[in-house]
Amino acid sequence: MEIERTRYDLAFSMGFSCGATFALREAGLQFASYPLDWVGSPGVVASAKAIAADFSGWLEKEDLRLHDVRRGALNRHVYLNTRTGFGFPHDFSSFVGFDEAYPEVRAKYDRRIARFLQAAGEAKRLLAVYVEYPVKRRASDAELDEARRTLAARFPQAAVDLLYFYEEPGVREPHAERP
Repeated sequence: MEIERTRYDLAFSMGFSCGATFALREAGLQFASYPLDWVGSPGVVASAKAIAADFSGWLEKEDLRLHDVRRGALNRHVYLNTRTGFGFPHDFSSFVGFDEAYPEVRAKYDRRIARFLQAAGEAKRLLAVYVEYPVKRRASDAELDEARRTLAARFPQAAVDLLYFYEEPGVREPHAERP
């Protein structure tokens, strides 16, 4: 499916993880990093509510707990926000202590949030993309409608479209070979 590039002023990822931002970048629809690009989302409604609240309380130090340790090429500590359910798998190196890394991570997300809110606040047409993986259940139609309405209420100057993909367990699209 090809999306007309001039149809939207801003296309952005709402999660579940980095798959949506990879797809947007591959399609030439996203050119900057935004807050939800590289995090794990607890669901499409939670992502919409975080956006509607301007990400208030989203990355508070006291809410973050070590959730997983990834070794190998990534060498990352994965932190989970125990209040919101958002996970941060790419931001905390296992070679740097949490207290030392947090201010830089916080500053990075503050920049991404400001960039996103400015761009979305100026947009007349918004495309929000959420890619769900089979590790989670598919969002209901009511949840998808709630997420879209939440975004539309936050950005009343814009027409908001929500594109939601769900990968069925065990079903894979064949990959085309690139020349």
